[in-house]
Amino acid sequence: MQDTLFKIGKQQVIENLSIQALFGEHSYSIPLSRSPIPNLTILYGRNGAGKTTLLRLAFGLLYPSASDHKQYIAHTPFKAMSIKLSNGVTIKVQKDHGHLLGPFSI
Repeated sequence: MQDTLFKIGKQQVIENLSIQALFGEHSYSIPLSRSPIPNLTILYGRNGAGKTTLLRLAFGLLYPSASDHKQYIAHTPFKAMSIKLSNGVTIKVQKDHGHLLGPFSI
């Protein structure tokens, strides 16, 4: 996966961010490429809806090294998540064996 991330380049943008069963209850699909202002998307919602968690998960998934970010993904309850980039690459993470916590596959 690290090789894929380095080949993406700085000009790529996230077109869509989706997550299933965040905290066991929230599922979102957020099209980010439709913003009327280029390179700007504002996430808003009630406290506890998962805005910050979703952004931290996305950062952890895109970060090119195995580190604390991967542990955050393992310890955050969700079923699956995907990030679609403007070059057509989609990065998916799914928790193993249908569990919301623990090991995952990318």
